[in-house]
Amino acid sequence: VTLNLGFVAFYGVSLTVIAFMSVLVGMLVMLVAGIQSDLKVRGILRARLEAEDLAERSRFVDRDQQDMFVEGKK
Repeated sequence: VTLNLGFVAFYGVSLTVIAFMSVLVGMLVMLVAGIQSDLKVRGILRARLEAEDLAERSRFVDRDQQDMFVEGKK
């Protein structure tokens, strides 16, 4: 089979090689797309976690906290 990629042509390439290379290229494309999507989601989750952390820190202040050992504090 002749494989013309536009900038180079390969003659006498078997269909097995074409199928295998297309699977590898497809896996590489999916890996790159997955990494890009993963970084985007991580950024969103990091921002959400920071906002939740600030909200929880301001909400959960124990105003009834007392010292257990008052005599040691002078």
